[in-house]
Amino acid sequence: MRTTPLSLTLTTPTLLPPSPSWPGCVRLVCMSDTHGRHRELQVPPGDILIHSGDFTNTGTFSEVQDFDDWLGSLPHRHKVVVPGNHDSVMDQEVRELVKRGEVEVFNEEEVNKW
Repeated sequence: MRTTPLSLTLTTPTLLPPSPSWPGCVRLVCMSDTHGRHRELQVPPGDILIHSGDFTNTGTFSEVQDFDDWLGSLPHRHKVVVPGNHDSVMDQEVRELVKRGEVEVFNEEEVNKW
């Protein structure tokens, strides 16, 4: 079986000054599993920032707010965030299960804030 390489050309408006090495390209910045330590990172420039899970360590609202504040301070024009298993506070269904006592929690004080 012979495979053919996939070629993809994107035509988008320039979001950042063109890179001399790759003119006309969209620059993605991808990260995950920062576990509340996002402020320690030096995030490279790019057009689109993707965080693919576990931006909090224990899933508290204060961690979510801190991450959101930090994310808002970054210059990337587009930002995509996908919550991970540490970020279950983002899921309304999980919060309902906890409130009904169907899921064990380790931080009752945080649950009371919901």
